[in-house]
Amino acid sequence: MSIKSRRAYASLPKVRKILRELPDELTKALKTTFAEGAEEMAQQATANVVEAGLIDSGDLVRSMKAKPSRDGLTAKVGIVGQRDNKQVWYAHFHEFGTRGCPEKNNPPLPAQHFLGRAFDQTKQRFGQRIADEVDRALDRASQGKK
Repeated sequence: MSIKSRRAYASLPKVRKILRELPDELTKALKTTFAEGAEEMAQQATANVVEAGLIDSGDLVRSMKAKPSRDGLTAKVGIVGQRDNKQVWYAHFHEFGTRGCPEKNNPPLPAQHFLGRAFDQTKQRFGQRIADEVDRALDRASQGKK
């Protein structure tokens, strides 16, 4: 059974555990790929904000970030950090929409899904790059190469 076919059955936490145990020389390219993919997703989210016309102050655009985890095997994309969360507290209203309140004369706000669309627009390309790098890292580890 090849690594590619085993990957279909392995859960993500198990794969991350295996990758964390590998030497940094083997996972360096994978960590770089994660960081690049996360940055690409953040840029796509920014483009979606601009496309949706959600630029009043520019705070929402400036708050889109990609932050890789310490181990480099995951990343947070979007509004990352307490300061940005406080500054663009309204972002989730744009992402998910609102019902509105007729009693207060507040119309409903349609959902824009700028972050969800960014994930959908980049997941295929990013997922394939990650899968290829995981396969290369595991192949190098199984062959004893660095």
